[in-house]
Amino acid sequence: MAILYVEDDSLTRQTIAGRLRRRGFQIVEAASGEEALEVAGDGAQFDVALLDVDLPGINGLETLRRLRHNRPELPAVICSASLGLGLRQPFRELGVPERHQLAKPCPLADIVTALESAASTV
Repeated sequence: MAILYVEDDSLTRQTIAGRLRRRGFQIVEAASGEEALEVAGDGAQFDVALLDVDLPGINGLETLRRLRHNRPELPAVICSASLGLGLRQPFRELGVPERHQLAKPCPLADIVTALESAASTV
């Protein structure tokens, strides 16, 4: 499974990406919404986007909206400490079910379960 992982905290991103790679996932990392859009615009194909919300520049919600402009069916998993701030509903409106919205710290097992579930919905 190919995953676009968007997380601005480099230590978190490297740790989670490395652990997911060891489980056989193909990970493309981006440190910002802009970088994610650039990578996606280069024709890279992903099965799922794994996004933080608090990103420099374009936040995770807007990043997902823009990613879906070119690929409306792209499933997403959100892993963020900001979900309790009224952001669950906007993600639900974008079709991200509650079970794919994880509050940080996000245990790896929960991330894997959510990624596999999200990818199976396409």
